[in-house]
Amino acid sequence: NWDDIENCVDALTRRIFSDDRGKHLTHIGGIPRGGFILATMLSHRLSLKYISDYKEVLKINPKNFLLCDDISDTGNTFKKYKSVAPYDNCLTASIHYKESSAFMPDFWAIHLIDDRWVEYPWEKK
Repeated sequence: NWDDIENCVDALTRRIFSDDRGKHLTHIGGIPRGGFILATMLSHRLSLKYISDYKEVLKINPKNFLLCDDISDTGNTFKKYKSVAPYDNCLTASIHYKESSAFMPDFWAIHLIDDRWVEYPWEKK
């Protein structure tokens, strides 16, 4: 539910704030679709400029950019984005990170050791 998401985003915000790498962030963006929601929520909490246009990301230092997705499940989506510039040098964040994922984000709120299905409030019909 949304309260759980708010709590996760608050925890993620604290992790990013307390990490030295988080202090250099100036911009944020999300991977369609669930990443848009997380990036928007974090942009407000971290006071980061939200970027949705790839061309705008090219204009900034990628080390100052945080790329978000709701979950690192298989890890394939993050790996696809991180394989191309400018995303190859940016930091990453997700709400959930699965132990079985092929990609470990720099920041996450919940580490899942099992392979349970996660359904987010924005995915409900």
